[in-house]
Amino acid sequence: SHFTLSEFTRSDTAQKNGIENMPSEAQIKNLECLCALILDPLREAIGHPIIINSGYRCCRLNSILCGARNSAHIHGLAADFTFGDNTYLLDWAWCLLKSVNHPYRQYIDQCIYYKDHRFIHVGLPKKVDLEINFGWNEGREWNSGGALRTPPCLWVPARLAGKGRQRSAKVG
Repeated sequence: SHFTLSEFTRSDTAQKNGIENMPSEAQIKNLECLCALILDPLREAIGHPIIINSGYRCCRLNSILCGARNSAHIHGLAADFTFGDNTYLLDWAWCLLKSVNHPYRQYIDQCIYYKDHRFIHVGLPKKVDLEINFGWNEGREWNSGGALRTPPCLWVPARLAGKGRQRSAKVG
């Protein structure tokens, strides 16, 4: 994966308010699915780092931020991201995420482009049984570098990744 847990838990608001914004094991698995199904394929297709503005939020942090009571951020199923000041890449990401050719389009529950604030919100549905689809093993979910683990079933079509090869997998 191109992402670390700290990218999804970092919050100035949490730090200012003394909030430990740390997800449970189940929420970490959700974040891993979010990376594997949406963020990693997008990062590979665009070829530029994605900056996570807001990822996981504990209930207290979500409340302080005036987030929706049933926010997908609370479950580790959503992220807000940008490419810094590069609106061209943000526009391109929006087109890829909304494309019928996106390999995991069926898993994208929320995809909102906040053009005025220059970020995209993406989220997975709360009811999808991703754990079965990925066949997660029980136990530790981190590699030695602290990065979120991308399941081996990641598939990015060559036409999106700009590469001459494809990685296939069974999802669903």
